[in-house]
Parts: sequence; structure tokens; C-alpha cells
Amino acid sequence: MFKRSQTITIGQNTIKPLHVLYLAVELYFKEGLGALEILEAIQHHPEVLKSVFTNTGKKLTASDVENLFTVSMSEIGSNRFQRESFDPEAVSLEDLLIFITGSDKIPPLGFCPTPCLEFLHDGSRFPLANTCDNVIRIPFKQQHISFGFIFL
Repeated sequence: MFKRSQTITIGQNTIKPLHVLYLAVELYFKEGLGALEILEAIQHHPEVLKSVFTNTGKKLTASDVENLFTVSMSEIGSNRFQRESFDPEAVSLEDLLIFITGSDKIPPLGFCPTPCLEFLHDGSRFPLANTCDNVIRIPFKQQHISFGFIFL
């Protein structure tokens, strides 16, 4: 690797130190991908692996979000279990995903850990989210309060 203060002349072109550093980082990145033969797979099958490395532009759907989460409900047969239901409001799916995970799209390899929905029965007024654990905790209310109103 070149020192940052060096300049390199190739023919009539002078490469500035910042560019040299960038090239060195790129070479190390390629070496790392090559160690597991990922670079070769990318070079030989770019279309197959394109969705893993680029944004497909696919719009987030309710099915995507539904399939993404596991729901942690109260014990079956309890009063809490009978009352727990989710009434979607005017909050976009992207808004909800950002609140829970910090991302507005589902990564190509999914989330780790898998997002989880939990209910709060402690009198909380607002939903809580932990973007490190991908958990949303929704307060359960005896009377209906617009989730969208509280969320926004």
C-alpha cells in the first residue's frame, strides 16, 4: 500500500494520494471477496446476484411486512389474548419498517434478528421500538386510540 503523502506518475498522469488510498481499499475489498470465491461468482453470474447487492426498487407490500414478523401475543385463552388485535391505520408500511428497523426496505438477505411484534400491557401510551433487536412493542388499550395518530 502506498503512503498517503506519495504521488505516483504513470505516463503523463499523476495520481493523487487520496486516489491511491481508494484504490488500495478497493483492492483489499476484492481480495476479501476473492478469499471466499464470492468475487468470481459475482463476475460470472452478475444478473443472479444483482438483487443481493443493489436495490430492486420493489415497493414494500403488506404481505412483505406480514411475512417478515413473528407476533408475540399473550397466552391463548387469556383475556389479553382475546383483546389483542391490530387495526392498521394511515401509516405507510415504509414508515412502520423505518420505526422498527431503521430501514425502509427489506434487505436482500432479510433482517437479523427477525423483526418481532409484542404488546405492552403496562399503561404505556406510545409504541416503542428497538432498532437493534428489530422489535416493536405496541401498547394495548382498552379503548380504541388511533395508532397512526400516536405513531406520527
